[in-house]
Formats: sequence, C-alpha cells, structure tokens
Amino acid sequence: MGALDKLGNCPFASLMATIIVFVGVGVFCGTLYRALQIIIINVMEGLFQFSVSWLSVVQIVFIVIGVVMALFSIVLLVFGFLATGATRQNVYSGKRCIMGGRVSAGFVS
Repeated sequence: MGALDKLGNCPFASLMATIIVFVGVGVFCGTLYRALQIIIINVMEGLFQFSVSWLSVVQIVFIVIGVVMALFSIVLLVFGFLATGATRQNVYSGKRCIMGGRVSAGFVS
C-alpha cells in the first residue's frame, strides 16, 4: 500500500497535459516535415525543375521548434510535480521557499 499512497501526490492533470502536448508536438513535427518534403520533392523539383535549398533548412527549424516545445513541457511537468500536494508542503514550507516558489512560478509560467 506504500506505492499506492504516493499516487495521490502525482499531478494527474499535469501528466495528462504533458501527454497531450507530446502527441501534439509529434503531430506538429510529423505533418510539417512531411508537408515540406512534399513541397520540396514533388512541387519544386518535380513540377518546376529547380531546387530551393532554404526549404530544407526550414524543415530542420520546425524539428528544432518541436524539440524545444517538448523540453518546455517536461520542465512544466517537473514544476507541476514540485508544486502539488505533500511535495509542496515539504519543499516550499519556509518563508524564503514560498518567495522562491513564486519567483520560479513566474519564471516558468
């Protein structure tokens, strides 16, 4: 029963939001990567017979944006774990910790 008691400290809303963000980031990266691949190969090279080199750079930029969004969602999930339930009472119990928690909440949010 020890492990089941610890499940109450888990921020399920933050966990579900993180899963939804990961799915959204995957769809975002996959669809934009495939759309640019179709534009580069089929339209530019197949139809117009010329190469646009900067579109492949845009493809990589979209992937980097997706990775940054995923990393930011992980940071928000960790913050959600630290600011929920008994963890908040144990970690952010002093006056200095309360102010530090507010500053970190303002910084992360």
